[in-house]
Amino acid sequence: MLGEPIDQDLINRRINLITGIVLGCCMLFVGNFWYMQVVRGDYYEQLAGENLFKIDPIPAPRGLILDRSKKILAENRLSHNLFLTPRLSRNLGSTIEFLSGALQTTPEELYRIIRKEGSVQSSSPVLIHQDLSLSQLAYISARKIEYPELDIHHEQKRSYNFGPLFSHVIGYVGELTEEQERTKQFPEAKRRDYVGQAGLERRYNGLLMGAAGLERKVVNSNGVQLKEFPPELDPPTPGRVLQLGLDYNMQKATEDSFLEADRYGAAVAMDIKTGEIMVLYNRPSYDPNDFIPRVSPAKWKELVGDPLHPLQNRVIQNKFSPGSTFKVVMALAALQEKKISPATIFGCGGSQFIYNRTFRCWKPGGHGSVNLYRAIMQSCDVFFYNVGMRLDIDVIAKYSRILGLGDFTHVDLPNETRGLVPDREWKMKVAHDKWYPGETISVAIGQGPILATALQMLTLYSAIATDGRLIQPHVLGSVLDFNGRVIERTSGKVRRTEGIDRENFELVKKALWGVVNDQGTGGKARIDGYDICGKTGTVQVVGYDRGKDLAKTQKHLYGDHAWFISFAPLSDPRLAVAVFVEHGGHGSDAAAPVAKKIYETFFNDRKIPPFSPSKTKQAKTEKPVQEPATAPLTGEIE
Repeated sequence: MLGEPIDQDLINRRINLITGIVLGCCMLFVGNFWYMQVVRGDYYEQLAGENLFKIDPIPAPRGLILDRSKKILAENRLSHNLFLTPRLSRNLGSTIEFLSGALQTTPEELYRIIRKEGSVQSSSPVLIHQDLSLSQLAYISARKIEYPELDIHHEQKRSYNFGPLFSHVIGYVGELTEEQERTKQFPEAKRRDYVGQAGLERRYNGLLMGAAGLERKVVNSNGVQLKEFPPELDPPTPGRVLQLGLDYNMQKATEDSFLEADRYGAAVAMDIKTGEIMVLYNRPSYDPNDFIPRVSPAKWKELVGDPLHPLQNRVIQNKFSPGSTFKVVMALAALQEKKISPATIFGCGGSQFIYNRTFRCWKPGGHGSVNLYRAIMQSCDVFFYNVGMRLDIDVIAKYSRILGLGDFTHVDLPNETRGLVPDREWKMKVAHDKWYPGETISVAIGQGPILATALQMLTLYSAIATDGRLIQPHVLGSVLDFNGRVIERTSGKVRRTEGIDRENFELVKKALWGVVNDQGTGGKARIDGYDICGKTGTVQVVGYDRGKDLAKTQKHLYGDHAWFISFAPLSDPRLAVAVFVEHGGHGSDAAAPVAKKIYETFFNDRKIPPFSPSKTKQAKTEKPVQEPATAPLTGEIE
């Protein structure tokens, strides 16, 4: 009422209440402002930037890999990868349900992928699926307007045009692993990059990768590009193109030979003048396309569990006794040390009693009186038993190393094995025992602890072919830019062997010619007029008496290994070939025909006429001498 007194206390209380509310709101606003600007300032600054600009990497096309005639061995194909930005999703559960049906996977697996990359609130794109099929691509693209948080990136994935044929030399690529990233094995790569995991892909990854580009787009808060702002591009730099010394036709001829005989092993051929490897073949093999974009657990288990070890590069990793192919080293050592001469003759009656044991020759009836030429030509074991008695093991080791054994060839492929040349020091180190003379007899015919790879034996024979010129083998021929212009040509280092006279090389080469062309053990590699020179070798897996029975019933496990190592032509060597057939039996039967096929392809493709008229004494219909497995070194003849 107008006459009633004013309650000043009530008014003051109301004013104070209103003032407190206003001050509280102000404090709340200031506190929230401080929290956003100071505490979460970096976060919101990043968020604001992302609402304005979106920067996507543009992967660089990986460099092509070509054979020597520029046939494409490894190239790239278009691949479609699905990304999800969780923060942009209006209903992540609905998105996950949609993707679960589209990708035929469980929601739990999709959530696991997202959490592995960050969180369900992540503002960074998460790779959900690689290499979408065309049906998946079409289905997701048709619904993309409903799910702006989804993004499809198009990139190039590796494709290997000839599958297993070149797998062990080219290798394959795979996503950079956490271990490789942590240890900086590939400093040029970052997370999610694909890098070489084997073969040349690994060895030359830095050249093949190139440099990624960038695409900058202006987007709204939902990640949709604003059309009024065209994207800015920093184009990628493609990787270099590698042109190899490999010859597709020769590689295919090698594969056909192994497949036709259904045999396993390795073969390698090299241009003696340049060191370029023209053939590098392994059987069994694997398909590198199985690793793109990633190998399945089931396939990986199958590969690593295979007892034939298809992932292993037998040419540079498998070490075996060289068998009778080692006799050339014994011959050169004995000639150089003047322990024998070309006229030295030993009698072979099929066996010899040495150091209270009897050692057999492969030919039960013996070879009769043999000189060096005939001993190499017909691979007489007894002759080289006697050579072994005249040479000390350390001397044999010395000449083996001069010719490149017991060391890396330094080929441009990863994980090469060194090999083994035994001597007294080695025996004491590994067995804590002295070297016994009987062990030298084993080494004299390429048995016992002497071990070499096919590539090491190939470089040894190429050195013999060139009178002591040891060349470093290499697979890469030239580096090209993406337009095909040559940037760099590669070549192998060359060194001359020291301490072996040229006339001794000539004596051995003449005998190797006889192995193929003069009724020797390698007659099945003979091609009229091309003067192929080579040596067969047969390596026992088990002892002679026990091995005869096991080789019949379980040849794939206990049959003899077969070697044939060669070069041609005699007058001007151009090509060296080494063939190793696991459990193949005699080198003359299993390995020599494969080498012949490689030589025929090499000469025919280049239309090279015969180098000389046929000089052979062996009629075409006459069966060449075969070299069965070397007799056991542990048994005695009763």
